[in-house]
Amino acid sequence: MGEITRQLSGIDCDLVEYLVVALPDLEALATAVPAMCQLEGSGALRILDWVVVERDAEGVTQVPSVDLVAAVLHVDVFDPPSLLSDRDVAVAAEMLPPGSHGLVVVAEDRWAHPLADGLSSVGGRIIAGERIPRDRVEEALIRRNPAGGA
Repeated sequence: MGEITRQLSGIDCDLVEYLVVALPDLEALATAVPAMCQLEGSGALRILDWVVVERDAEGVTQVPSVDLVAAVLHVDVFDPPSLLSDRDVAVAAEMLPPGSHGLVVVAEDRWAHPLADGLSSVGGRIIAGERIPRDRVEEALIRRNPAGGA
């Protein structure tokens, strides 16, 4: 069934991930969304769904109205999410610091298609992935090169 789904949708379901992007305020969407669209235009990602969330100073999560988001982005039409459930949005929003906004993006990592296709040809597949926190990467790089030189 997996191969049938892939053929019908054109989406490699093994390459779908979500990202949670923290933004200082709602107006930052005017920069974040065009950058996201640029990635899609380059073919690196296929944006499947996205939603804006807000976490107020008390940590309460809400989704700004579609009209408000459309006004900030200066667009007439903005489709609300369809792949993300209310629970998905709430869980993702918990990652945001109180008093901030965020963008929850569901995307297909199109850049990984050659890898997925190669694995599939030998009966393999990508089954998991996780982002490594920034501070862990920075610490590892410092340990690797404590003098800071090349």
